[in-house]
Amino acid sequence: MNPIATSLISAVVYDLGKGTIAKAYNALRGALERKLGTESEVIKAIEGLEADPNSPGYKLVLQEKITKANIEKDPELVNLAQKLLDLLEDRQGEKQNIVQNVSNVKYAATSATGNASIGNITEHPESSK
Repeated sequence: MNPIATSLISAVVYDLGKGTIAKAYNALRGALERKLGTESEVIKAIEGLEADPNSPGYKLVLQEKITKANIEKDPELVNLAQKLLDLLEDRQGEKQNIVQNVSNVKYAATSATGNASIGNITEHPESSK
């Protein structure tokens, strides 16, 4: 897959939000609109993907339209796409910290994905009945 399609698809699937990734995505999309026009097949494919980010069909169509438009080697677009990919890679590569403090516990099991902090687990004596 070419870097322009890869960056656009990755950013849309990532869920853009408002940060630097959204700015980089908008810069790339804006450059595409300037070069190809707002009614181009590439922009229409982007809009389809934005409406349904998990659609394998829209992803394939976008790749095809970018290839057909012959913009894969446009230096400005490739540069903007690479900046977007770099931001996405940095975001995915952020450290995930898990802090776990367990003391004086007879039976404990934890499982987590992502960021978690577990603290102040205290063993209490069994109550007499």
